Amino acid sequence: MAAAFPADSLSISITERPTFVEPLLDKYVCPVCCLVLLKPQQTECGHHVCEACLAPLFEEANSSGSESIPCPQGTEECEDLRNDGQSVVPDHRFRKEIMQLEVFCFNKANGCSHRGKWNKLQTHLAECEFHLQDCKYASKGCPEKLLLKDFKQHVESECKYIPKECVYCKLMIPQIKMEE
Repeated sequence: MAAAFPADSLSISITERPTFVEPLLDKYVCPVCCLVLLKPQQTECGHHVCEACLAPLFEEANSSGSESIPCPQGTEECEDLRNDGQSVVPDHRFRKEIMQLEVFCFNKANGCSHRGKWNKLQTHLAECEFHLQDCKYASKGCPEKLLLKDFKQHVESECKYIPKECVYCKLMIPQIKMEE
């Protein structure tokens, strides 16, 4: 079964942040979006900001003619940041540290009890039995959303939209249409 999420778990998008088992330490939280850091960038003053959160700040500064922005952390020891590739740099070590945090499966609400490191979540999701998906016969009209663990039984025997050969015209017609 194909994975429901991008193959590179280090590039999980903003809408795909997991729920963490333990409350996040402040050092893992972006001061701009107030969510877990994604692709953390380290400032000269030692703070971290999501890569995606910095871009609009620099764009706004550029459009107003400024060459720098204040560090989003906003403490006294902060320095202004320049978009020059030196003032703010990717922090790969910190990203790996964050990806070692323990998270719940995205399918927890569907009954999955899996807990594991964020960097291993993609492997679990590829085979999680609690992933919801549309019936194979959704294009024929089946409205069912099924857990992966129930999918095979539904599409092989329970679905009312399984195509069956009409005894009169020999066309494949959804079973429910033959009953009409």
